[in-house]
Amino acid sequence: MSDIALHYNPVGRNGSVTITARLGEETVAVETLDITKSSARKKLAASICKDRPGINQDDIEGSLLDIAASAAEKPKDRKSPIEKSLNESNAELLERMPQVVREQARQMLESPDLLERICKDIQTMGVAGEQELAMTTYLVGLSRLLKKPLAAISQGQSSSGKSYVIDQVSRIFPPEAIIVATQMTPQALFYMKSGQLKHRFVVCGERSRVQDDDTAEATRALREMLSSGRLSKLIPIKKEGSMVTELVEQDGPISYIESTTVSVVFDEDANRCLLLTTDERPEQKPGGSYVASRLAT
Repeated sequence: MSDIALHYNPVGRNGSVTITARLGEETVAVETLDITKSSARKKLAASICKDRPGINQDDIEGSLLDIAASAAEKPKDRKSPIEKSLNESNAELLERMPQVVREQARQMLESPDLLERICKDIQTMGVAGEQELAMTTYLVGLSRLLKKPLAAISQGQSSSGKSYVIDQVSRIFPPEAIIVATQMTPQALFYMKSGQLKHRFVVCGERSRVQDDDTAEATRALREMLSSGRLSKLIPIKKEGSMVTELVEQDGPISYIESTTVSVVFDEDANRCLLLTTDERPEQKPGGSYVASRLAT
């Protein structure tokens, strides 16, 4: 059997997925393809096996075929990785992880150049330059495990790459650790499943360009969650023909990030977040050792 590990994320309808292939700690391929097409699977398998005589192409094609079958499941029968992990504890998830993977993870955690290695992985995923923004985003997500996690707003001009960096870095996190939402309504956090927010990295879309009292009110629950790590709300509901008041509670804490093109963010939101910016200097070049060493200190 091949030592190549294949991971996939659906990116659209009709079988379009992004495949990430890893050989131990090395990312050997990241490609978006129509997984239902035999020719596309064969081409990717050949690319992965090129100059790697110990890897069996038939094994890779078989694994890609399994992914194609999973991606073809009807939506009503398919559960996302997040949904599958909601009812499992961290201990249960760890128990299902192969021992060889756990050993590799332990070795990586003990590596003195861990941040530099993560930075290089992010580059491999397609982020050219922006190492400081990418690594800060990663550390914001990682802080979800702390009692008081971090939150950030990534600012930059349209098409400056701020959202792309966030999207790519978020793919590093396991599905049970992250919640991705392109938009969040004012009451959304209150009505998540109990425990679904606890120590999660919440990645939101782009902030509204409208900065007024209504917009400020819309992010009130988010501010409360970032400040206190939990939410509570009294709501009236109708039960058996009469109105009663019930307490809705939602435990955190969460780490959080969003992007925006506005240069001035509502003060009550800004003072709860790190304000990050894209680096549009001409001298910016790929290469993460310098940034990783700065972050490590």
